[in-house]
Amino acid sequence: MNRAFPGSLALLVLLTGCAPLSPPQCPAGEQAVTVHTLYFGRQRAQAEPVSAQEWQAFVDEQVTPRFMDGLTQWPARGQWRNLNTARIDREDSFVLQLVVPGHADARPKIQALIADYKARFRQQAVLHVAGAACSNL
Repeated sequence: MNRAFPGSLALLVLLTGCAPLSPPQCPAGEQAVTVHTLYFGRQRAQAEPVSAQEWQAFVDEQVTPRFMDGLTQWPARGQWRNLNTARIDREDSFVLQLVVPGHADARPKIQALIADYKARFRQQAVLHVAGAACSNL
């Protein structure tokens, strides 16, 4: 998620970081969790896209040490309206999902992870969406 839509993405990133999440009322046998989903763009200005190997090295070096309890990741393809050109832009990306037990505040670790990715791969933004949920694990 590199150059084309910094205004709209910045707004989404700001909105997802504003309010604390209230833990849901979970049924018996389930516990409250916070689900964090992050979208990491692969395009880089004047460089090849972030490769699967570079991504996995980032996961191994930066994500796993911060979130040892587990994670899910998958490749994706996103699209958005470019506010400067009114065109639909598309980009390959990597999606990372973290399920954090209880109401633990994982945001500082997530913010550090986002900063590391942006610096390492010359990105302008990483989309972070968080929500409260229930889990049977």
